[in-house]
Amino acid sequence: MPSDATTETAPAREGATSQAAHAAPPAEAASAGKPGLGGRISSFLGQIAPYRELIALIVGVVAAVSASISWTVSHFATQAQLTSLDCKTDTRLNSDSFLLKNFFLTNDENTANGRLSDLNKVATKNAGEEAEAEDLSAEISSDIQQISANEKQIAAQSMVVKCTTNGP
Repeated sequence: MPSDATTETAPAREGATSQAAHAAPPAEAASAGKPGLGGRISSFLGQIAPYRELIALIVGVVAAVSASISWTVSHFATQAQLTSLDCKTDTRLNSDSFLLKNFFLTNDENTANGRLSDLNKVATKNAGEEAEAEDLSAEISSDIQQISANEKQIAAQSMVVKCTTNGP
């Protein structure tokens, strides 16, 4: 009889062990067949040991190239910044040139007014002096109109913002 009991329990034991192996938690199954994360990292580092210097060199070169590109982009002006600077410079030069023109026109106007005043003080004028007085009056009125036009242009330029940038 003992032999029958053992034969009956042997297949039952085999089924129980196979069921127990299938029912084992995944962490225990993974640790039994595969190394852990630390073991995998150690194994990887062991495999790349002959190439460590080459990898360090490649990482260094990539870092140097990236740093050089970043520095170059941040140091040198972009095309948009140069265009904006050019526009602002042109606007400023135009404004300054109108101011200089106004200065010279005002100076011419003052000179013509002085000469006209001198001619008006003379009691008797000959035909040449009267023609000169008319010319001076016309020059003064032309200078005044030009000054007014220049001032309007300066005001228009200062109100309108023409230069824009798309960069930082």
